[in-house]
Amino acid sequence: MKKILLTGAGFQNKGSAAMVISVQKAIRELLPCAEFVLASNSPQFDAKRAKDYNLKVINYAFTYKRNLKPVMTLLSELRNTDVVIDLSGFGFSDKIKNTGILLRALTILLCKISRKPIILYSQSLGPFNRRFARIACEICLQRAKFICVRGEISKKYLNNLGIKNNIRIYADSAFLLEPAPQKRLDEILHLEKIPKTQRKRIGVAVNARIYERTPGVGTDNQYVKLIAKLSDFLIEHMNVEIVFIPYEITTKGYDDRSIAKMIHKKIKAKTRVHLITNEYNPHELKALAQTLDLFIGSRFHSIIASTSMAVPTIAIGWGPKYFEIMQTLGQEEYVVDHNNISLSRL
Repeated sequence: MKKILLTGAGFQNKGSAAMVISVQKAIRELLPCAEFVLASNSPQFDAKRAKDYNLKVINYAFTYKRNLKPVMTLLSELRNTDVVIDLSGFGFSDKIKNTGILLRALTILLCKISRKPIILYSQSLGPFNRRFARIACEICLQRAKFICVRGEISKKYLNNLGIKNNIRIYADSAFLLEPAPQKRLDEILHLEKIPKTQRKRIGVAVNARIYERTPGVGTDNQYVKLIAKLSDFLIEHMNVEIVFIPYEITTKGYDDRSIAKMIHKKIKAKTRVHLITNEYNPHELKALAQTLDLFIGSRFHSIIASTSMAVPTIAIGWGPKYFEIMQTLGQEEYVVDHNNISLSRL
């Protein structure tokens, strides 16, 4: 029996969960008896959801302020592991804090110490302009057995680091994810009180990370005010319904539901707006995408869900991965960077 350790992913972010589920399913089609273990930064949260996928969860919630127990747990798990697959997606870049890069580099180092191959899969990597990011990423990425990137942009960044021989371009595994069945979709629409209507329906996935990178606090945040104005414009001029779909659920701090509530407070035509408040798995979110006539996504994997269901999509991004995925689909003209966003441009 092959034992595969998954790192860099979890179930709070539903895009991350989509990668875990789709990678696991694809490998099990080739290796039906494969055993999967998830090294989790939120072990209690993930364990409740991972049981639906026959996935063991271990505690890898390591920070510099805590003891080394999670590291020892990972080393112990590595003893009987055949291969490690990192699904961090966007973990090596100038856009990531130094602590985040170090934690991912630590995982690669522990794999090397344990003499276990590590594959970086479904990755958007770079840029590497900051000196620390460039040096740290060059050192650790050279030690990966294989790197699967999402597009030419990531490959170019790696080539500029001197990494050329172990790179392949593959589509994100979440494209393979199947939507929930129609019966379950109908249940969700009923539960969320989203009525059947003759009006067009536009979906919006906001991103708490963009909120954090944008000036202003609460309803005075520029990102919040812009999405509210855009919603009112679409309702007034296109006679549509707006549905806010959360792709990240957290137990502390801001998540996508928090940002959607702020936006809702600023929207004038509140009766045309629906806030999804419950947590749904990636299959269910993909099923919701197929009910839309247009999608405006600030979450990377929300864009994958909508485009894979053939829904016209506009991406609002905070890193090169958004342009990269839309370029792969021939839709790069429909990407807006959050630093250059405006109502007229949207």
